[in-house]
Amino acid sequence: MVSNKEIRTVLFLGPILGSYRTQYLLKYFKDNPIFSVFYVDDNFFTRKSNSFFNRLVGALIRSLTQLLYLLFADLIVVPAMTHKNLIWYKLAVFLKKNILVDFYISMYDTYVLDRETVSLESKEALAFKERDFYLMKSGNPTIFLNYTELKYYAKIADCAREQINYKIVPLCIEPRDKGSLPYLNVLSDVPVICWWGSYIPLHGLEKIIEMASNLNDRGFKFKLFLFGNNDKLAAPYIELIENKGLSSIVTVANDYTFANGRLEEFLKNTCDLSLGSFGDSEKAKKVFINKIGDSFAMSIPVLTMETDALKELINIEQDIFISLNNPENMAQKVMEIFGDVEKTLQVANNGYEKYNSVFSPKQYYKHLNEIFNIV
Repeated sequence: MVSNKEIRTVLFLGPILGSYRTQYLLKYFKDNPIFSVFYVDDNFFTRKSNSFFNRLVGALIRSLTQLLYLLFADLIVVPAMTHKNLIWYKLAVFLKKNILVDFYISMYDTYVLDRETVSLESKEALAFKERDFYLMKSGNPTIFLNYTELKYYAKIADCAREQINYKIVPLCIEPRDKGSLPYLNVLSDVPVICWWGSYIPLHGLEKIIEMASNLNDRGFKFKLFLFGNNDKLAAPYIELIENKGLSSIVTVANDYTFANGRLEEFLKNTCDLSLGSFGDSEKAKKVFINKIGDSFAMSIPVLTMETDALKELINIEQDIFISLNNPENMAQKVMEIFGDVEKTLQVANNGYEKYNSVFSPKQYYKHLNEIFNIV
């Protein structure tokens, strides 16, 4: 672990906006008087002008500013889902800086193996893999969300675990309002099921829609809301919903997010059950997804498929509901969940307790204190 006596100045070398985990990490340093912190917003010097020349000058100023602070920093933080050019991190290593890498996810795994938006044989794929490998072995420490993902990401980057100075720090989920669970608390006649996230294969959204069709065929009355983030990517799912005659049951909306407050408000007042992931990829079978932590924070019960990281971090018999990732079993589990309200409310409460003991900012800061030997 890093001695806090060695660290006085901290530079975040990568994007901060859009990542609550990184913003909590920034807050941790800013709230501790022994640290001085700086970060460069990549858009600060280039956003105001459409002139190519002015933007070029702005980019140059940004790079020089970043270099200056890099020279003075004791600790370089590589934030979650960073997008900086690898040369900056190689420069930090060359200058013998302490480096804290919040690995979070593998860019190679995300874009090449899971989403398949980047060709396996392309130069871009090779660059993603090289950066994953370099960051893993350069961190002091490199932070992973759980041991399962550490082993998985190290394997696909061809990086031996013995080369990695790692620390396990689970997801940090910001506090949210507790859900009212209207159907479960006899305030509504129809249960409401919710899914939210991005339209990627990991989630198995087609199976969720097939599950809804199966429930409808069984005569089960419910409402399903799918909250995504892209109208164009939502189109095939909307078409599938229409083809199955589910338009009066399933609603798709792409303008509800935690950032604008609309998603949390809806979940708080309306949602009775949230859905996790049901994809078929290797990644889908390994990881712990954010929406489970969000649901726990709101005391909303969750139905998802079993994953290795899930088994590592929580009690899958008590804190959550598990189904196979096929629509028939998913539908059967939904009917069982709403058929035993007392058990479902207890599982929701267990999930909330797990949030407090594993995924809250308080627990996140405890892990950071251990890394920097702060009592």
